[in-house]
Amino acid sequence: MLRDAEFGRMTSQHQGEAAMTVLVELHAPPITAPLNQMALGRALPGFTPDENYQPVPMAQGPEGGGPTVIIRGTVEKADALQRIQERPEVVRVWRDTPVQPFS
Repeated sequence: MLRDAEFGRMTSQHQGEAAMTVLVELHAPPITAPLNQMALGRALPGFTPDENYQPVPMAQGPEGGGPTVIIRGTVEKADALQRIQERPEVVRVWRDTPVQPFS
């Protein structure tokens, strides 16, 4: 399940799809090494981190929480999205959709 960015609710419209690319916002760990060398996301169930995507540090999470970091990866099964979203270190999960120009 994914959080609907416009309405802040969980939606199951993507269930049954093959592997999908997602962005995961995590509470930032104490920084003791460069973010690209950290094992961010490796403990998330059903999530494979994208090693070619640099983690993006964010100054502050939603609702004024502490700093967060956004990582990219893939999930093989839709039920993994729900398990990832339920993890205490996860702030949000978004589907990484391609951006297309429009006119």
